[in-house]
Amino acid sequence: MPDDTAEAGVWAEAAHPHLLGGAAAPACPAPLDPVIAEALTTLRGLVDGTLAGLQARRDAVALLVIAHEGGHRGTGDQVYAWSLAHGWSPRAARTLAALAGHVAAGRRPAAPAGPFRSDILGLWRDRADARSRGCPLVDYRPSDPAPGTALSRA
Repeated sequence: MPDDTAEAGVWAEAAHPHLLGGAAAPACPAPLDPVIAEALTTLRGLVDGTLAGLQARRDAVALLVIAHEGGHRGTGDQVYAWSLAHGWSPRAARTLAALAGHVAAGRRPAAPAGPFRSDILGLWRDRADARSRGCPLVDYRPSDPAPGTALSRA
C-alpha cells in the first residue's frame, strides 16, 4: 500500500486488496483505452519492464504518441494503474504515467522516432476489438506462414 493517499486508488486497482470490516475502496481511475493497453502490451514485449534504457523510453514515447495521434487517450493515472496490474515495476509505471501525461497534454517528450511499422495502430485496434469479443489472439509476423499452414524443412 502506498504512503501517498493520491496513489491509493491506483494501487487498489492494481493489487485488488481484500478489504476488512467496513473499509471502502479508494477511488480509482477509469479503465484504460483498450488500444493503449494493446500498445503497452507491445511495449512490454520489447522491454524488460523497467524502462531502464534509452531505447525503451524512445519506444514508450513513440507508441504513446501513435495512439494519441490516432485519437486514443489515456491519463497518467490510467497508464500507471494498468502498468502495475500487468507486471511493470513501480518505477517504470511512474515513468510511463509521466510520459502519458505529457503526451495527453499535447507535449511530446524528447525522443527519436520509434521502430514501429506504419500499420501498428491498426494492429492494436484489431487486437483490442478481438479481445473485447473474447477471441483468441495468434501472433505471427507477415514473413511467417499464415496460421494453420504446414511447415516443411527444405
